[in-house]
Amino acid sequence: MWVACWAIMTEASQQALTRLRDLSTLQWYVIPLLAVAGIWAVAIVVNVIGLGVLGWRY
Repeated sequence: MWVACWAIMTEASQQALTRLRDLSTLQWYVIPLLAVAGIWAVAIVVNVIGLGVLGWRY
């Protein structure tokens, strides 16, 4: 029987995938939080620059 070489998983690969799917790990909560915080930080910086340097008025 022929098996594609990409279909063969080592023990280390299986453990890595198991950890990736584990929702109890911190990465599932920290990474999205950092993404949202980054978007808000950009919005705040743009408004501060716009109001202060460019003289925008709302």
